Amino acid sequence: MNAQIKPLVLEPSDAELLADEAQYCSFGDTVHYVDPPKIFRGAEGSYLYDSAGVPFLDLQMWYSAVNFGYRNPRLNEVLKRQIDLLPQVASQYLHPTKIQLAKEIAVDAEQKFGLKGRVRRRFGHFGDRAMFIPFPYPFRRPKGLTPEEYSDQCVRQFARLFETEYNGVWDPKVGQAEYAAFYVEPIQGTGGYVIPPMNFFRDLKKVLDQYGILMVVDEIQMGFWRTGKLWSIEHFGVDPDIIVFGKALTNGLNPLSGLWAREELINPTIFPPGSTHSTFNSNPLGTALGLEVLRMGHELNYAKTVPEKGAYFLAGLRDLQKRHVEIGDVDGLGLALRAEICTDDGFSPNKALLDRMVDIGLAGDLVHKGKPIGLVLDVGGWYKNVITFAPSLDISYEEI
Repeated sequence: MNAQIKPLVLEPSDAELLADEAQYCSFGDTVHYVDPPKIFRGAEGSYLYDSAGVPFLDLQMWYSAVNFGYRNPRLNEVLKRQIDLLPQVASQYLHPTKIQLAKEIAVDAEQKFGLKGRVRRRFGHFGDRAMFIPFPYPFRRPKGLTPEEYSDQCVRQFARLFETEYNGVWDPKVGQAEYAAFYVEPIQGTGGYVIPPMNFFRDLKKVLDQYGILMVVDEIQMGFWRTGKLWSIEHFGVDPDIIVFGKALTNGLNPLSGLWAREELINPTIFPPGSTHSTFNSNPLGTALGLEVLRMGHELNYAKTVPEKGAYFLAGLRDLQKRHVEIGDVDGLGLALRAEICTDDGFSPNKALLDRMVDIGLAGDLVHKGKPIGLVLDVGGWYKNVITFAPSLDISYEEI
């Protein structure tokens, strides 16, 4: 019996792929931060691998979506099992992990905030405008103020919007605010991993509660133990009204997001079944992964290991800061860390230097223990001069 001969399929080279990309792909996404764009072909743990097999230590992990490392064996196995069991089902039907995941999140929130919740709210009823207020940025605070005094100033500035009806925010005749909700990231993500003073949210929540405005906390980047707690808002001593989350919920393996809200806001009497719908919501692959992420996070005690690794990482950044005047500021909470790159005055933003650092890292010709290595850095901040560090939560001390 003649053996079957399979045709040899050659993988296209990077040059061929980039030529095709230039001709057939939209440039509207964010793949062109470096020239030429970098192509990766493999990933494992904290590393991405290019076409030559060079490892690149990833310190941004898909914008904090892959908190638990690339090709995490435990999560990949859950995904494989779910594919063989129930890979798809229309969202009007129930399946076990949807219910179990919602319960895990709701019970956890009740234990922490003393509030019951489940999401059942219809969506699409949005106001026609929003107002933005300053977020306390300790490194770039006004001269002469401590970070806490700067936070007080920001809160007072916000509270003044409610002093008279002429600000257009508060209507004293009916005792209602124009705004229903205040949306905020406990730690700014793309804004440069800015960590506000600890008194900011406590004082802000007092103003919101006074005028009946809900606090909606955005945990999309900082949730799932990025800062050492399931939710980063837990560091600041306030109880949120609504939490929105996504990204690391499935370790980036399947798109899934969600929200938790206080029960009185979304109970079945107010928001009956059928009020919300999306074709892919609560899909089985995503909810199976999310359920395993929560279980794994508690079992592996990220609440202990992440703060310890974060403190070690931050100490190293502070040591670098002492030796390089171009590092104007470093800060961190858990494994969400920042290094602000400046000119030699230690304050003026230096985007050009950070861009050069990104290029050097992605060139893949750094040397570690005699072997080539690359480095994946993410850029953030108001002036695009901040390295935002979001490594795998399983990063080793040697890798740090």
